[in-house]
Amino acid sequence: MGRIFFLKRIHFFILLTFSLNTPNLLTAQNSKKLDQLIEKYSSQYKVDKELVKSLIQVSSGGNARAVSQSGAKGLLQLTPSTIDALGIQDPFNEEENIKGGCKYLNNLMTQFNDTEMIVAAFNSGPGRVKKYGKVPPGPETKKFVEAVMKTYDTLKKTKMESNVYGSWVGTARYTKYDSKPPLQVAIVGKTQPFDLEITPYGSGVSLSTDKGRMGDPNLYAVQISKNKIRVEYKGPNPFWIPIPNSTTTHTMSYVFDLNLTDDVLKGEFSATVTAKVVYNIPDLKLPEAETEINYTMVLSLKRK
Repeated sequence: MGRIFFLKRIHFFILLTFSLNTPNLLTAQNSKKLDQLIEKYSSQYKVDKELVKSLIQVSSGGNARAVSQSGAKGLLQLTPSTIDALGIQDPFNEEENIKGGCKYLNNLMTQFNDTEMIVAAFNSGPGRVKKYGKVPPGPETKKFVEAVMKTYDTLKKTKMESNVYGSWVGTARYTKYDSKPPLQVAIVGKTQPFDLEITPYGSGVSLSTDKGRMGDPNLYAVQISKNKIRVEYKGPNPFWIPIPNSTTTHTMSYVFDLNLTDDVLKGEFSATVTAKVVYNIPDLKLPEAETEINYTMVLSLKRK
């Protein structure tokens, strides 16, 4: 009896995790504030603001709390040694991180005349770039430089050629919400605030929320024109919250299909979230748990 009760509680926890986080996924970070900080410090340190935006987009996806496996932190993923050298007190503070990153970028510009080498030095350190006299070998640095340069070129060339780029805020109304096992909460018909950030990324776009990017933009299928955008994604769920003592396979797929009419971005956001959980608690002999949530929202957004 206790085992069955525990299983029900675990299933409820999984569904509650998805349900509580679904609205949060749709709250974008304050990009207007970031734009102002980038404008301020890129001007102060005489660096290209579009390059700073590109570095932020590729480094952290705009997640101010991001931490890499090597310990790089914040929007611009500054390394511990760079943080110390710049005297940054809180690398997770947006203003400190951007200010320090622009100052560091200015320093690299005095050492290198080539943008790709500057970006490589930002990623792997100026010492390695000087050693090779070019972008250092290694797949990680090469991939980083390519992604930053693609985003940088797109920002310079297209900027607002598509009117859908930018920060949007408005409402989302649930028109569908199904979960397996079922969640005893009435969702359909409810309306909530909805923020979304759409930025150029390479030849496509990146979608961001307050928790970071909505999946790897390289996995997006994008159709974009002057007043229309459709983005399809299928891959790992970037917002999954780990469950203790378990091994989890989790996926997320979604479609944004939006049109801009009379300065209002309207359309649907449909998503499917799945998880398969294997519990690592031998004494309880718990079976695998599987969950799935499908939901659709009708959006109505205006530019911030």
